[in-house]
Amino acid sequence: MKNIFLAIKKIVQNGWFLGIGVVIILTFFIILIMVPVLSIPGNDFAFQISLFGIQDFSIMFLLSLLSGLVITMQMYIWNTNRTMKKKQSTTVAVVKTGGTSIAAIIAAISSTAACSACLTFVLGLMGLGFGTSLFILENQIYFLIGSLLLMLVSLYFTAKRMMGICEACEVKKYN
Repeated sequence: MKNIFLAIKKIVQNGWFLGIGVVIILTFFIILIMVPVLSIPGNDFAFQISLFGIQDFSIMFLLSLLSGLVITMQMYIWNTNRTMKKKQSTTVAVVKTGGTSIAAIIAAISSTAACSACLTFVLGLMGLGFGTSLFILENQIYFLIGSLLLMLVSLYFTAKRMMGICEACEVKKYN
């Protein structure tokens, strides 16, 4: 947990990454609001906002925040590795960064279980049927908890790598 706070502090202290992080977090939040607006005929932004409660906004903000933090930390790691001119192949760098990024993306996609319109839209894009949507909606709370846990694990390992203490990544401390 300490590594996560230290990594966040490092992001906040760097104005450029702080700005990028805020933009990413707001973008994810707006996307979570706009998917049902754009996918349901006759729906508009004001009506959609009126449907959401405090719990919905809290979940959407938390998922946006976690997604934005992971992506911003990944950008920080990539930028640091690039400037330090790490002696590793491009394939190794992509695999190391891609693992936690893929976990974050999967968690973000599965977090659409909070909204039935979002879920149906996303699963339709992925080619999954109506039955899958019903199953996920029936078990909605478990998917949300799983998404949050997956995002937290992704954040933990990204922060660990960012702070330079990840033995598996073979990243040296670059403070």
